Parts: sequence; structure tokens; C-alpha cells
Amino acid sequence: MPWEMLLPPGYTSNTSMKATMKLRPALGAWPRRQTIDELIASGTVVVGSPATVREKIERVREQTGFDILIALLQFGVLPDDLARRNMEMFAGEVMPKLR
Repeated sequence: MPWEMLLPPGYTSNTSMKATMKLRPALGAWPRRQTIDELIASGTVVVGSPATVREKIERVREQTGFDILIALLQFGVLPDDLARRNMEMFAGEVMPKLR
């Protein structure tokens, strides 16, 4: 997906978009497939305990100034029970501290 589709114009401020592009130079490097390690290293994927995920989201928010977060908590072949657990942990332990 081209970065224009991922971060469409008008949905972020110019300042926020510039900060995001500085932090994420790989945005224009698609469409090649990336490994999970590359996705984590580039900040595209955030993985870890609720505290780790919250800290990473807070750090990116401070650096970019974003206001809206859209989380994809089910991915690939993740079974229903783990996807549900992921959503519950995010809703109970991450979101309340981000407000």
C-alpha cells in the first residue's frame, strides 16, 4: 500500500506528516515484502507487553503529534481466542493510559 493510502492528505497536519516521514523513511520503500523484524524496527508494527506497547505509542505520539490511533489487533492467522485476548489487553491496559 503506498504511503498516500496509509496516511491520506487531510487526515494529519503538515507538521505531523513531516515528523512521521522523518521518523519513517521506509514509507516510500514499498511495495517489497518486509520481515517482521523489519516491520518492528521501522515502527510499523508494535509488539510487546501492554506497558511496552503503551510506551512505544506514547513515544511516537510525542515525536509526531498524532491525535488518532487506529490499531489492528488481529492479524495474519491469529486464532480468535488470541485476537480477543489482544483486544481485551489493549482496551484494558493500554488505551486508558493513553487518553
